[in-house]
Amino acid sequence: MGARIVAVGEAVNDAERRVIAHLRDHAPDDWTVLHSIEIPYRNQLFEVDLVVVTGHAVYVIDVKGTRGRIEVDGNRWHPARRAPFRSPLPKLRGHAKQLKTILETAHRPLARLYTDALVVLPAPDAVLDDRTPRQQDARDTVTLPDLIGRLADVSRVPTASGRFDTDISTHRELIVRTVQGSSRPPSGPLRFGSWEVIERLSETAPDEGDDIHSEYRAKNALAVQGSGTVRLSVRKADPYAPEAERLLQQKRIGIAYEALGKLPSHPNIVGVRDFFADEDKDVFVTVFDDVPGHALQLHLSGVGDPLTTDAKLRIVRHVLMGLAHAHSRRIAHRELNPSTILIAQNGRAMLTGFEYAKTAQRRTHTVMREAHQIADRAYLAPECHADPSAMGMRSDVYAVGVIGYQLLTGELPFTSATEQAGAAGRLPASGLEAAGVRVELAHWLQKLCATDPAERPTALEALRRLDLVLGSRNVPSKRIGSSAAVATTGDRPVSAEQDGSRGPEFYRELPADFQLGTKYLVRHRLGRPGSFGVAYRVYDTIRSVDRAVKLVLRDRNSILERLRREADVLQRLQHAPHRNVVSMVDADRLMPPDEYPYLVFEFIDGKDVAEVIRGGRMGAADVLRLAIDTARGLQHIHELGVWHCDIKPSNLLWTDDGVKLIDFGIAKTSDSSEGHTYTSPQYTPPDLDQVPADGGGYTDRDLFGLGVTVYEALTGGQHPWGDGKRPLPGVRPIDPRTAYSGFGDLSPGFAEVMLRTISPYRGERFTTAEELLRALEALESARVEPVPLPLPARAELPPAPPATTDGDVSAQREPNNNSFVTHLQTLYSQSRRSNRGTRGLDPHSMSVYIETALDRELAPALREGRHALVVVTGNAGDGKTAFLESFERQARELGAEFGPQRPNGSDFTLEGHCFRTNHDGSQDEGETSGDEVLEEFFAPFTGADESTWPTQNETRLIAINEGRLIDFLSHHHDRFQHLAKLVNLGLAGRPTGQVAAVVNLNARDVAARPVGADGTPQDGESLLERMLSRMTHERFWEDCESCDLAATCYARHNAQTFQHPAAGPQVKRRLRRIYELTQLRGRLHITLRDLRSALAFTLTSGRDCAEIHQLYATGNAREILDSYYFSAHLGNPPAADGTPRERDRLLSLLREADVASGPQPQLDRRLDYAGLLDDRALVTVDGRSARDRTLLGQQFQQLGRSVAARAPRAAAHRRYVDAARRLLYFEIHDEDRAGQMLPFPSVLRFMELLSTRTSLTKERDGILRALNRGEGLVVPERIGDALALKVRDVSGGTIRSFRRFPATGFRLEPGEAPDAAYIESGRTSLRLSYRDPVGSQGGTAELDIRLDLFELLQRFERGYRPSVADLQGQQLALAVFKNRLAAVPYQEVLLTTDGHDLRRIHRTEDSVLHMEVLTAQQPSGDEDRLVDGVNRVEETTTWR
Repeated sequence: MGARIVAVGEAVNDAERRVIAHLRDHAPDDWTVLHSIEIPYRNQLFEVDLVVVTGHAVYVIDVKGTRGRIEVDGNRWHPARRAPFRSPLPKLRGHAKQLKTILETAHRPLARLYTDALVVLPAPDAVLDDRTPRQQDARDTVTLPDLIGRLADVSRVPTASGRFDTDISTHRELIVRTVQGSSRPPSGPLRFGSWEVIERLSETAPDEGDDIHSEYRAKNALAVQGSGTVRLSVRKADPYAPEAERLLQQKRIGIAYEALGKLPSHPNIVGVRDFFADEDKDVFVTVFDDVPGHALQLHLSGVGDPLTTDAKLRIVRHVLMGLAHAHSRRIAHRELNPSTILIAQNGRAMLTGFEYAKTAQRRTHTVMREAHQIADRAYLAPECHADPSAMGMRSDVYAVGVIGYQLLTGELPFTSATEQAGAAGRLPASGLEAAGVRVELAHWLQKLCATDPAERPTALEALRRLDLVLGSRNVPSKRIGSSAAVATTGDRPVSAEQDGSRGPEFYRELPADFQLGTKYLVRHRLGRPGSFGVAYRVYDTIRSVDRAVKLVLRDRNSILERLRREADVLQRLQHAPHRNVVSMVDADRLMPPDEYPYLVFEFIDGKDVAEVIRGGRMGAADVLRLAIDTARGLQHIHELGVWHCDIKPSNLLWTDDGVKLIDFGIAKTSDSSEGHTYTSPQYTPPDLDQVPADGGGYTDRDLFGLGVTVYEALTGGQHPWGDGKRPLPGVRPIDPRTAYSGFGDLSPGFAEVMLRTISPYRGERFTTAEELLRALEALESARVEPVPLPLPARAELPPAPPATTDGDVSAQREPNNNSFVTHLQTLYSQSRRSNRGTRGLDPHSMSVYIETALDRELAPALREGRHALVVVTGNAGDGKTAFLESFERQARELGAEFGPQRPNGSDFTLEGHCFRTNHDGSQDEGETSGDEVLEEFFAPFTGADESTWPTQNETRLIAINEGRLIDFLSHHHDRFQHLAKLVNLGLAGRPTGQVAAVVNLNARDVAARPVGADGTPQDGESLLERMLSRMTHERFWEDCESCDLAATCYARHNAQTFQHPAAGPQVKRRLRRIYELTQLRGRLHITLRDLRSALAFTLTSGRDCAEIHQLYATGNAREILDSYYFSAHLGNPPAADGTPRERDRLLSLLREADVASGPQPQLDRRLDYAGLLDDRALVTVDGRSARDRTLLGQQFQQLGRSVAARAPRAAAHRRYVDAARRLLYFEIHDEDRAGQMLPFPSVLRFMELLSTRTSLTKERDGILRALNRGEGLVVPERIGDALALKVRDVSGGTIRSFRRFPATGFRLEPGEAPDAAYIESGRTSLRLSYRDPVGSQGGTAELDIRLDLFELLQRFERGYRPSVADLQGQQLALAVFKNRLAAVPYQEVLLTTDGHDLRRIHRTEDSVLHMEVLTAQQPSGDEDRLVDGVNRVEETTTWR
């Protein structure tokens, strides 16, 4: 086995030799490899490293010995630790075509031969990361292990055209002889002058530009060994051009040398050594220093190591230093971008790429056009897009501003030149603010990118200002703790008193970026302040990592001694770290006069267990895990002679990696002599006064505190001794299995261990942590499988359908079949077999009907005879008819007397009260038309008022579609005037009085929760959650227990998840949040039919048991994973090309709320490179298989990491990450992290505003600012507290005018909730209304703000400029609001030409018009100059 090697020349480096040896040893023996050859073609000579002749094609190969990751950006390769160079593939592809021409010309039978180009990366750590859209370089680049597989891939030959053969074995020897005969060995190492090439970096093909450009790494052939390398830029001009033209080409090629050769060396500029013409080769050579390093582009694209903020600012400073040096010699770079900035190995930034520089010397030759053509538009100043001559030193400064913005925010300021032009080149302030860039630094960047080039500072001035900004940040006048230190909170300065300490209260609420000590910057506070101190998450500016700092602020005796004691304890633990014990990093104290001591710990993202408990009851399995982790930590510290002595929920940290012991403030060691410390009495044994103050006593205290913590975590915060919150001597704790509901399935062993741990008698308690740990680890589970409860009896269940075996559980059971799963298919709107369930035709034994407000509230009101007329309206699938039939059935069971059966309703008498029903007001009845039926039904309710209406002894009920009802009453308005009025009120959600009740089911919200007596919405009580509970009742799923797929079936897995006592409520709550989000968008009224359909698919993915078995038989892991509830709640996944495949209207809309759709780059990177989070981060669903997590783990292991087939590989990565993110959303413990994954970042705030009862003035002002930005005013602060409404667009006009409406006339409040006595509903929108504050005659304007519009307005306020697509969906509502507002009187007009500089025209009471210039409000304290929150400048014009 091994290819035949034909050595035309000698391999020139180790990389080539490694590839040749690999092919010799591993390639098929019928392949031939020719290496190190030169082939003449059309008076040119091209070098080829390898030509490989296989059985189906000929490959021209270039070997690159580059190591590490190589990023492809445009036509350049950016290797790690090396300067970028042009992609070698365009030229190599040209060589392949030229070789094909040579072979075809020599022998016509070779016309059907296919030749291809390939770059081989033999370095073991080499990886090509091609992020270009077409990924052509990735397709034609391969690493050494994948080389033979790529060469053997016959599918690379394009056979569809019929031009090429895939079997060339008969021509193999002919090809080899022709290549040998047409080539020659290289004449020796390639040399240019005294420079000998050691590596060819890149070449351009002749048709890529006016000249051929090659890049090489070379050494001086005349110097001693080890004298270093240089980079050669070799260009070949037209050899046949006239002498004058050749001279001009030479001058143009030598621009870089002309610019840099006259420039003194500088540490931030890559130097040039020489420029000469090599007459023998007819080329011009520029010799550059070869600086080890890599392009800044690698860091910005995420390929390089992450940069700290200090490193980013240092890079910007170095770039300005180099630029200032060049500008001082009147040299403008003109191509400044991250690809022309080299980061040396020592971290120094250096400028390269001066090939298109502009010098001060007047000359006849210029590369201005070429510079403009090659410039990266993202970094080009706005004035340069249309005028290449504007590219100069001011545009260089602009590029620095864009690079600085990108470094600090992680994104470019503009997505296109059009967007840049729309912003007049100014950087979006919202991006800087969102990234947390300090105001001074953001202002400095804005100056660099000023619209007017004349307003931009020079590079030297920019450097000076940057040093001032950095100096104010990094060099405070005195250290923290001194009298002169100043911190900021928001926009308010927080200064210390000039003399004396600030006191402990000051340190309990430190603002972000406050400097602690000499190197820590506060990020935010951790948890609540304790009795003795407070903890903060901080940033270590020296080591560039986050830490946790605990400040000790008080102690009964000495805070310094308290800290020393804790530090000594932790120091004892440092030599034996443990995963369940926090690690200390340092201990220090602040400088005088605030000499508070502090401890520094590793920062671990998590929440203390007290906060977890406040968020809701933990599952028994998670509580068991908490107990085991804590016991392990206690066993470890006890063995080292340390006892915590304050174990409680707030001193345990719940993290993704398990529980950690924190806060050793009162810990004891074997050297301690102060006895017991009486703190946290609710976690202290009741007989502590009888416990010796020694190791045994301290152990008992730790274990008792753990037992109480476990009890509280299990019961959601209940104390074992009730409301007393303190253990009682001789009184046993309350057994949760008998005192609280939901603990009947608690494992007896777990309960006994927990109760033993907190026994009031020390002799019964565990004596060591090891003993407790053994008992906990011996437990098989925390729960036992409960006996399923019977299905709730439902008096309101709909009647059974005609006799059928479809979905009847009484039918004989088939093995591996659950008839309820089959029945669920009939509920899905797109079912392939039957959708009878969507029409309410549920068998009694399988009914998923749930009680609604109609059953709870309206049915009793009907029996009491409270209404004479009840109109239940809505859309198909709302359950109108089902309710009437349910009420009739209840009446029959209560002994009602029914009259003759009518085709579309009933007449009956119940307890002396008459009822007449119409099941569907849209239907005819026999020969009677629908209108006639309705006229007869509504006949008692004619007239202009209720005076003649029957109000006693009879009630009429009708179910009718809203559209049909409105149509009927509009055509019969004269006869039913008052009824039409009441119907309109009812449809608008307003009260209609007692005689007639209009129930508009279109206002029903399936995700709305009833409000308890304390005003708090009740979790688990929405229609959605109750229907899920009904569908997943254990009785419906009993048949699955004996199925062959019981341990792996996704449908059973889904049902068990929703059934679980701890995980179920969490998963339902988070699914409800997605439905709430969808409901708040107002795109679809979700009916009960919609809800049943979507939930049925969520559980089964539209398959019955036979189809599920067939799916598992095929082993399609991707389809199985898509069928778990966390993905199935979105419906069928789209096709490979993105085409939607789901036709259910609710499921299609839910996909727009996919939690995997929003940008979460940090989480995506964590999932993609490290896999799913540890199980400790997820809720434990004991009794259910973990097959979903196993499948995700398998997908993670199978993810490709090579550069081959990048597009399919990227799709596989995306599918895996999406599924993992969805699972995390539903099952991660941390509620805050789950909320952050919602695709609408503002939805939680929007929901909070809907339920608020406080003033919304702040939110109102934010919405007005957002609307002002939407009107094109880029500095809304200059408008003040007001809304500016554009008058109209004038074609060709230069001045834009706006009407100004003061904010005092606007009111923002939650929209009205519908009259919800008989439906589940809530507020769905905010309402912004305007009324003229001066009381002038005129109407009002109102804007209903749904979630989509609110989200858009939030983006406006952050500086986002709307596109046409953004506005399309909201255009109508905004247009109506603006038109209504335009009709309201106004007293002021604003004028502007650019949206930035504004003039205000207003009329005073004496009918005089005044015009004045507006500027942004300044916090100067001069209130006399402020009008409506705007600074007035002196009047400039007056008209009378």
